[in-house]
Amino acid sequence: MGQRRTAVLVLSALAWGCASRHTVRYVAPDYAAKAPPRVAVLPFDNRSVDLLGPEILRKLVHAGLAERGYEPVPLDAVDAGLDGLGIHEGGQLAGLEPGAVAEALSAEGLLYGTVEEFTMQNVGFVVRRAVRLSLRLVLAPAGERLWEDTGEGMTGKVTLDKKEAQRTFIEGVLTRGLENLFHTPLMPESKAAVRDLFSRLPRR
Repeated sequence: MGQRRTAVLVLSALAWGCASRHTVRYVAPDYAAKAPPRVAVLPFDNRSVDLLGPEILRKLVHAGLAERGYEPVPLDAVDAGLDGLGIHEGGQLAGLEPGAVAEALSAEGLLYGTVEEFTMQNVGFVVRRAVRLSLRLVLAPAGERLWEDTGEGMTGKVTLDKKEAQRTFIEGVLTRGLENLFHTPLMPESKAAVRDLFSRLPRR
């Protein structure tokens, strides 16, 4: 009975956390006329505790832009340009005007990102793997917001059986260990979050 109560309480807490989030979705009415052809994917701000998540998601977003008809500025060129402005991580971008950033990167559009969540919770009875990413596309030099959205990728498992919970816990530990070894934590969920976002990004 105690195990069942623990699983129910944990699952309820996780579900409440998801339901309490606010998702921002916006597309400018004249998006088609203003959509920039060349877009710089800036370093993502990180609100998670995972250090690899922002770079993994940034690379996935960069690759996905070309599939939607945009010309993404190479990431190494973006980083080199930002380095010249003294910017080395996403959290520093708030201090710069979009026009200055766009000029340094030779890009008409700037794509800002925030990693809202990048986590694996494994307590045996409940396993939850979740990625949540917010993106905002602005038009330089004024920084006009053209598009903003949030995408999620999530997988999970709940069991009330003690033996199965033990197996689930061990499997989760091994899976995360392999992902960390190859520097690919939460890759399926990351890809799902990016697909979710790009399913609503207008094509050029």
